[in-house]
Amino acid sequence: MEQIHGLYADGIHDDTAAIQAMLDRRGTVELPDGTYLITAPLIIHDNTHFKLAQTAHLRLADGANCALLDNDGLYERRVNRNITIEGGIWDGNHEAQTREVIEDENQPCDYDRYILNKLCVFMIRFVHTEHLTVRNVTFKNPTTYAIHIANARHFTVEHVYLDYDLTKPNMDGVHIQGPARFGSIRGIYGNANDDHVALCANGTTRSEVTRGDIEDVDISGIYCDNGYTGVRLLSRGDAIRNIHVSNIHGEFRYYAVSLTHHYPLRDDMPILLENIHISDIYASKSRAECGNQQSYVKNGALIWLENGISCRNVLVENIWRCERNPETKGPTVRIGENVNAENLRIRNIHETFAGEPVPTVENLGGCAYAE
Repeated sequence: MEQIHGLYADGIHDDTAAIQAMLDRRGTVELPDGTYLITAPLIIHDNTHFKLAQTAHLRLADGANCALLDNDGLYERRVNRNITIEGGIWDGNHEAQTREVIEDENQPCDYDRYILNKLCVFMIRFVHTEHLTVRNVTFKNPTTYAIHIANARHFTVEHVYLDYDLTKPNMDGVHIQGPARFGSIRGIYGNANDDHVALCANGTTRSEVTRGDIEDVDISGIYCDNGYTGVRLLSRGDAIRNIHVSNIHGEFRYYAVSLTHHYPLRDDMPILLENIHISDIYASKSRAECGNQQSYVKNGALIWLENGISCRNVLVENIWRCERNPETKGPTVRIGENVNAENLRIRNIHETFAGEPVPTVENLGGCAYAE
Protein backbone atom coordinates (compact mmCIF):
# COMPACT_ATOMS: atom_id res chain seq x y z
CA MET A 1 0.00 0.00 0.00
CA GLU A 2 1.37 3.42 -0.96
CA GLN A 3 1.60 5.74 2.00
CA ILE A 4 1.57 9.54 2.02
CA HIS A 5 3.43 11.04 4.98
CA GLY A 6 3.51 7.54 6.44
CA LEU A 7 -0.30 7.46 6.62
CA TYR A 8 -2.38 4.37 5.92
CA ALA A 9 -5.73 6.23 5.93
CA ASP A 10 -7.60 2.93 5.67
CA GLY A 11 -9.32 2.86 9.07
CA ILE A 12 -7.56 -0.43 9.88
CA HIS A 13 -3.94 0.44 10.58
CA ASP A 14 -2.94 2.86 13.33
CA ASP A 15 -2.25 6.36 11.99
CA THR A 16 -1.65 8.06 15.35
CA ALA A 17 2.14 8.29 15.22
CA ALA A 18 2.21 9.51 11.60
CA ILE A 19 -0.29 12.29 12.25
CA GLN A 20 1.52 13.24 15.45
CA ALA A 21 4.76 13.62 13.51
CA MET A 22 2.96 16.02 11.16
CA LEU A 23 1.56 18.05 14.08
CA ASP A 24 4.97 18.27 15.71
CA ARG A 25 6.19 20.27 12.72
CA ARG A 26 3.59 22.97 13.53
CA GLY A 27 2.53 25.59 11.01
CA THR A 28 -0.21 24.47 8.62
CA VAL A 29 -0.77 20.72 8.81
CA GLU A 30 -3.08 19.30 6.15
CA LEU A 31 -4.73 15.90 6.37
CA PRO A 32 -6.18 14.53 3.12
CA ASP A 33 -9.27 12.42 2.53
CA GLY A 34 -9.26 9.02 4.21
CA THR A 35 -10.20 7.19 7.41
CA TYR A 36 -7.61 7.44 10.17
CA LEU A 37 -7.52 5.12 13.16
CA ILE A 38 -6.51 6.93 16.36
CA THR A 39 -5.35 4.93 19.40
CA ALA A 40 -4.05 7.72 21.69
CA PRO A 41 -4.67 11.47 21.96
CA LEU A 42 -3.10 13.56 19.22
CA ILE A 43 -1.24 16.50 20.76
CA ILE A 44 -1.36 19.93 19.12
CA HIS A 45 1.08 22.78 19.80
CA ASP A 46 1.20 26.57 19.56
CA ASN A 47 0.92 28.25 16.17
CA THR A 48 -0.63 25.25 14.45
CA HIS A 49 -3.44 25.17 11.89
CA PHE A 50 -4.68 21.57 11.64
CA LYS A 51 -6.64 21.57 8.38
CA LEU A 52 -8.50 18.40 7.50
CA ALA A 53 -10.31 17.59 4.27
CA GLN A 54 -14.05 17.66 4.92
CA THR A 55 -14.13 13.90 4.29
CA ALA A 56 -11.08 13.13 6.43
CA HIS A 57 -12.44 10.82 9.11
CA LEU A 58 -10.59 10.50 12.44
CA ARG A 59 -12.00 7.50 14.25
CA LEU A 60 -11.20 6.55 17.84
CA ALA A 61 -10.03 2.95 18.01
CA ASP A 62 -12.09 0.35 19.82
CA GLY A 63 -11.37 0.44 23.55
CA ALA A 64 -9.06 3.47 23.36
CA ASN A 65 -11.14 5.34 25.96
CA CYS A 66 -9.32 8.62 25.38
CA ALA A 67 -9.58 11.95 23.59
CA LEU A 68 -8.92 12.26 19.89
CA LEU A 69 -7.05 15.56 20.36
CA ASP A 70 -5.51 17.50 23.28
CA ASN A 71 -3.38 20.63 23.45
CA ASP A 72 0.10 20.23 24.93
CA GLY A 73 -0.64 23.00 27.45
CA LEU A 74 -3.14 20.67 29.10
CA TYR A 75 -0.28 18.37 30.08
CA GLU A 76 2.27 21.09 30.78
CA ARG A 77 -0.14 23.41 32.64
CA ARG A 78 0.66 26.36 30.40
CA VAL A 79 -1.16 28.52 27.87
CA ASN A 80 -1.23 27.55 24.19
CA ARG A 81 -1.70 30.30 21.61
CA ASN A 82 -2.86 30.45 18.01
CA ILE A 83 -4.38 27.03 17.40
CA THR A 84 -6.93 26.41 14.64
CA ILE A 85 -8.80 23.17 13.96
CA GLU A 86 -10.60 23.16 10.62
CA GLY A 87 -12.60 20.47 8.85
CA GLY A 88 -12.88 16.74 9.17
CA ILE A 89 -15.17 14.19 10.76
CA TRP A 90 -14.25 13.56 14.40
CA ASP A 91 -15.67 10.18 15.39
CA GLY A 92 -15.79 9.09 19.04
CA ASN A 93 -16.89 5.54 18.15
CA HIS A 94 -18.80 5.52 21.42
CA GLU A 95 -20.20 1.99 21.13
CA ALA A 96 -16.65 0.65 21.45
CA GLN A 97 -15.62 2.82 24.45
CA THR A 98 -16.24 2.23 28.14
CA ARG A 99 -17.06 5.06 30.49
CA GLU A 100 -15.56 4.72 33.92
CA VAL A 101 -18.15 4.16 36.63
CA ILE A 102 -17.53 5.83 39.99
CA GLU A 103 -19.73 6.09 43.05
CA ASP A 104 -20.05 9.88 43.08
CA GLU A 105 -19.68 11.89 39.87
CA ASN A 106 -20.20 15.11 41.85
CA GLN A 107 -16.77 14.97 43.46
CA PRO A 108 -14.44 17.75 42.24
CA CYS A 109 -12.01 16.69 39.55
CA ASP A 110 -8.32 16.33 40.32
CA TYR A 111 -6.18 17.84 37.53
CA ASP A 112 -4.01 14.77 37.02
CA ARG A 113 -7.06 12.57 36.98
CA TYR A 114 -8.65 14.77 34.31
CA ILE A 115 -5.66 14.15 32.04
CA LEU A 116 -6.34 10.42 32.34
CA ASN A 117 -10.10 10.93 32.53
CA LYS A 118 -12.08 7.92 31.36
CA LEU A 119 -15.21 8.99 33.17
CA CYS A 120 -16.43 11.13 30.28
CA VAL A 121 -14.11 10.42 27.32
CA PHE A 122 -14.25 13.83 25.63
CA MET A 123 -13.34 13.86 21.93
CA ILE A 124 -11.42 17.16 21.86
CA ARG A 125 -9.98 18.87 24.93
CA PHE A 126 -8.46 22.34 25.10
CA VAL A 127 -7.32 23.60 28.51
CA HIS A 128 -5.36 26.90 28.86
CA THR A 129 -5.64 28.55 25.42
CA GLU A 130 -5.64 31.97 23.82
CA HIS A 131 -6.74 32.63 20.24
CA LEU A 132 -8.32 29.23 19.64
CA THR A 133 -10.51 28.55 16.59
CA VAL A 134 -12.52 25.42 15.76
CA ARG A 135 -14.55 25.57 12.56
CA ASN A 136 -16.25 23.55 9.83
CA VAL A 137 -16.08 20.27 11.76
CA THR A 138 -18.42 17.31 12.10
CA PHE A 139 -18.58 15.62 15.49
CA LYS A 140 -19.84 12.05 15.35
CA ASN A 141 -20.99 9.96 18.32
CA PRO A 142 -18.93 11.16 21.28
CA THR A 143 -19.05 9.17 24.49
CA THR A 144 -19.84 12.49 26.22
CA TYR A 145 -18.85 16.03 25.17
CA ALA A 146 -17.73 16.63 21.61
CA ILE A 147 -15.42 19.48 22.63
CA HIS A 148 -14.40 20.69 26.09
CA ILE A 149 -12.75 24.13 26.33
CA ALA A 150 -11.54 25.33 29.73
CA ASN A 151 -9.56 28.38 30.83
CA ALA A 152 -9.77 30.13 27.47
CA ARG A 153 -9.50 33.68 26.15
CA HIS A 154 -10.37 34.80 22.63
CA PHE A 155 -11.97 31.62 21.29
CA THR A 156 -14.22 30.91 18.32
CA VAL A 157 -16.25 27.79 17.57
CA GLU A 158 -18.24 28.01 14.37
CA HIS A 159 -20.03 25.92 11.75
CA VAL A 160 -20.24 22.66 13.67
CA TYR A 161 -22.42 19.68 12.70
CA LEU A 162 -23.47 17.15 15.36
CA ASP A 163 -23.93 13.71 13.81
CA TYR A 164 -25.18 11.82 16.88
CA ASP A 165 -27.20 8.64 17.14
CA LEU A 166 -28.59 9.87 20.52
CA THR A 167 -28.10 6.48 22.20
CA LYS A 168 -25.82 7.60 25.07
CA PRO A 169 -26.41 10.07 27.91
CA ASN A 170 -24.42 13.31 28.19
CA MET A 171 -23.75 13.60 24.45
CA ASP A 172 -23.07 17.35 24.68
CA GLY A 173 -21.86 19.55 21.87
CA VAL A 174 -19.68 22.53 22.86
CA HIS A 175 -18.88 22.67 26.58
CA ILE A 176 -17.10 25.77 27.93
CA GLN A 177 -15.65 25.63 31.44
CA GLY A 178 -14.60 28.72 33.38
CA PRO A 179 -12.55 30.74 33.50
CA ALA A 180 -13.33 31.88 29.96
CA ARG A 181 -13.62 35.28 28.32
CA PHE A 182 -14.16 36.79 24.88
CA GLY A 183 -15.76 33.93 22.95
CA SER A 184 -17.93 33.45 19.89
CA ILE A 185 -19.93 30.27 19.31
CA ARG A 186 -22.08 30.25 16.20
CA GLY A 187 -23.63 27.89 13.71
CA ILE A 188 -24.31 24.62 15.57
CA TYR A 189 -26.35 22.16 13.48
CA GLY A 190 -27.89 18.78 14.33
CA ASN A 191 -29.27 17.09 17.44
CA ALA A 192 -27.45 16.54 20.73
CA ASN A 193 -28.38 14.27 23.64
CA ASP A 194 -27.52 16.91 26.22
CA ASP A 195 -26.67 20.59 25.97
CA HIS A 196 -25.78 21.78 22.46
CA VAL A 197 -23.80 24.62 24.06
CA ALA A 198 -23.05 24.86 27.77
CA LEU A 199 -21.26 27.61 29.69
CA CYS A 200 -20.35 26.14 33.08
CA ALA A 201 -18.88 28.41 35.76
CA ASN A 202 -18.39 25.77 38.40
CA GLY A 203 -15.81 23.25 39.52
CA THR A 204 -17.93 20.79 41.38
CA THR A 205 -18.01 17.65 39.26
CA ARG A 206 -15.54 15.04 38.10
CA SER A 207 -15.66 16.30 34.51
CA GLU A 208 -14.35 19.79 35.31
CA VAL A 209 -10.67 20.71 35.40
CA THR A 210 -10.63 24.49 36.03
CA ARG A 211 -13.02 26.98 37.56
CA GLY A 212 -13.72 30.69 37.27
CA ASP A 213 -16.08 33.27 35.80
CA ILE A 214 -17.28 33.09 32.19
CA GLU A 215 -17.68 36.51 30.61
CA ASP A 216 -18.26 38.24 27.28
CA VAL A 217 -19.50 35.39 25.08
CA ASP A 218 -21.86 35.52 22.09
CA ILE A 219 -23.81 32.37 21.17
CA SER A 220 -25.76 32.63 17.92
CA GLY A 221 -27.36 30.10 15.64
CA ILE A 222 -28.43 26.65 16.86
CA TYR A 223 -30.48 24.58 14.41
CA CYS A 224 -32.07 21.23 15.27
CA ASP A 225 -35.30 19.27 14.86
CA ASN A 226 -34.99 17.09 17.99
CA GLY A 227 -32.58 18.91 20.28
CA TYR A 228 -32.09 18.49 24.01
CA THR A 229 -31.23 21.90 25.52
CA GLY A 230 -30.01 24.53 23.08
CA VAL A 231 -27.98 26.68 25.49
CA ARG A 232 -27.34 26.11 29.17
CA LEU A 233 -25.86 28.84 31.36
CA LEU A 234 -24.69 27.36 34.67
CA SER A 235 -23.34 29.24 37.67
CA ARG A 236 -22.25 27.67 40.92
CA GLY A 237 -19.46 29.36 42.83
CA ASP A 238 -18.46 31.53 39.86
CA ALA A 239 -20.36 34.03 37.73
CA ILE A 240 -21.77 33.99 34.22
CA ARG A 241 -21.93 37.55 32.87
CA ASN A 242 -22.16 39.62 29.68
CA ILE A 243 -23.68 36.88 27.54
CA HIS A 244 -25.83 37.22 24.42
CA VAL A 245 -27.79 34.16 23.26
CA SER A 246 -29.66 34.60 19.98
CA ASN A 247 -31.08 32.89 16.90
CA ILE A 248 -32.08 29.56 18.39
CA HIS A 249 -34.15 27.57 15.88
CA GLY A 250 -35.88 24.22 16.17
CA GLU A 251 -37.57 21.74 18.46
CA PHE A 252 -36.28 20.76 21.90
CA ARG A 253 -36.98 17.96 24.33
CA TYR A 254 -35.90 20.01 27.34
CA TYR A 255 -35.22 23.73 26.91
CA ALA A 256 -34.21 26.14 24.20
CA VAL A 257 -32.33 28.16 26.85
CA SER A 258 -31.85 27.48 30.57
CA LEU A 259 -30.32 29.53 33.40
CA THR A 260 -29.24 27.04 36.04
CA HIS A 261 -27.01 26.04 38.94
CA HIS A 262 -25.84 22.58 40.04
CA TYR A 263 -27.07 20.68 43.08
CA PRO A 264 -26.56 20.55 45.97
CA LEU A 265 -26.86 24.27 46.72
CA ARG A 266 -24.27 25.61 49.16
CA ASP A 267 -23.88 29.01 50.77
CA ASP A 268 -20.13 29.02 50.05
CA MET A 269 -20.75 28.54 46.32
CA PRO A 270 -23.00 31.46 45.31
CA ILE A 271 -24.89 31.64 42.03
CA LEU A 272 -24.81 34.71 39.83
CA LEU A 273 -25.92 35.17 36.22
CA GLU A 274 -25.82 38.83 35.21
CA ASN A 275 -26.10 40.94 32.09
CA ILE A 276 -27.76 38.17 30.10
CA HIS A 277 -29.55 38.93 26.82
CA ILE A 278 -31.69 36.17 25.28
CA SER A 279 -33.28 37.15 21.97
CA ASP A 280 -34.67 35.93 18.68
CA ILE A 281 -35.78 32.45 19.68
CA TYR A 282 -37.80 30.47 17.11
CA ALA A 283 -38.48 27.28 19.03
CA SER A 284 -41.03 24.72 20.16
CA LYS A 285 -41.15 21.34 21.88
CA SER A 286 -39.98 18.20 20.12
CA ARG A 287 -42.42 16.00 18.19
CA ALA A 288 -40.06 13.03 18.09
CA GLU A 289 -40.44 9.89 20.16
CA CYS A 290 -38.53 10.83 23.31
CA GLY A 291 -38.84 7.82 25.65
CA ASN A 292 -38.13 8.72 29.27
CA GLN A 293 -37.78 12.40 28.29
CA GLN A 294 -41.41 12.62 27.25
CA SER A 295 -42.48 14.24 30.50
CA TYR A 296 -40.13 17.16 29.79
CA VAL A 297 -41.56 17.47 26.28
CA LYS A 298 -45.03 17.63 27.77
CA ASN A 299 -44.34 19.86 30.75
CA GLY A 300 -40.99 21.62 30.28
CA ALA A 301 -40.71 25.28 29.36
CA LEU A 302 -38.83 26.66 26.38
CA ILE A 303 -36.92 29.10 28.58
CA TRP A 304 -36.24 28.10 32.17
CA LEU A 305 -34.93 29.99 35.17
CA GLU A 306 -34.12 27.20 37.60
CA ASN A 307 -35.33 27.17 41.21
CA GLY A 308 -32.89 29.03 43.44
CA ILE A 309 -30.81 30.92 40.88
CA SER A 310 -29.69 34.51 41.42
CA CYS A 311 -29.69 36.75 38.36
CA ARG A 312 -29.32 40.43 37.58
CA ASN A 313 -30.07 42.43 34.42
CA VAL A 314 -31.64 39.67 32.35
CA LEU A 315 -33.57 40.52 29.17
CA VAL A 316 -35.64 37.86 27.37
CA GLU A 317 -37.19 39.18 24.17
CA ASN A 318 -38.40 38.39 20.67
CA ILE A 319 -39.64 34.85 21.13
CA TRP A 320 -41.61 33.21 18.30
CA ARG A 321 -43.19 29.93 19.36
CA CYS A 322 -45.06 28.03 16.68
CA GLU A 323 -46.03 25.01 18.77
CA ARG A 324 -46.78 21.95 16.62
CA ASN A 325 -46.82 19.42 19.47
CA PRO A 326 -50.44 19.29 20.60
CA GLU A 327 -49.59 17.39 23.81
CA THR A 328 -47.27 19.93 25.44
CA LYS A 329 -48.48 21.88 28.45
CA GLY A 330 -45.17 23.62 29.07
CA PRO A 331 -45.10 27.44 29.24
CA THR A 332 -42.88 29.53 27.05
CA VAL A 333 -41.02 30.92 30.10
CA ARG A 334 -40.92 29.29 33.54
CA ILE A 335 -39.51 31.15 36.55
CA GLY A 336 -38.76 28.64 39.27
CA GLU A 337 -39.26 28.88 43.00
CA ASN A 338 -36.93 31.07 45.07
CA VAL A 339 -35.48 32.81 42.03
CA ASN A 340 -33.69 35.95 43.15
CA ALA A 341 -33.88 38.36 40.21
CA GLU A 342 -32.96 42.02 39.94
CA ASN A 343 -34.13 43.75 36.76
CA LEU A 344 -35.62 40.76 34.91
CA ARG A 345 -37.51 41.79 31.77
CA ILE A 346 -39.58 39.60 29.43
CA ARG A 347 -41.14 41.10 26.31
CA ASN A 348 -42.36 40.58 22.76
CA ILE A 349 -43.47 36.94 22.81
CA HIS A 350 -45.57 35.55 19.95
CA GLU A 351 -47.28 32.15 20.24
CA THR A 352 -49.46 29.78 18.21
CA PHE A 353 -50.50 26.31 19.38
CA ALA A 354 -51.60 23.10 17.67
CA GLY A 355 -53.33 22.13 20.92
CA GLU A 356 -54.71 24.15 23.80
CA PRO A 357 -52.82 27.39 24.55
CA VAL A 358 -50.60 27.32 27.64
CA PRO A 359 -49.39 30.19 29.87
CA THR A 360 -46.78 32.45 28.34
CA VAL A 361 -45.00 32.94 31.68
CA GLU A 362 -45.33 30.59 34.64
CA ASN A 363 -43.98 32.30 37.76
CA LEU A 364 -43.75 29.65 40.46
CA GLY A 365 -42.14 31.79 43.14
CA GLY A 366 -43.70 35.17 42.60
CA CYS A 367 -40.44 36.63 41.30
CA ALA A 368 -40.70 40.25 40.21
CA TYR A 369 -40.28 40.87 36.50
CA ALA A 370 -41.34 43.46 33.95
CA GLU A 371 -43.14 42.94 30.63
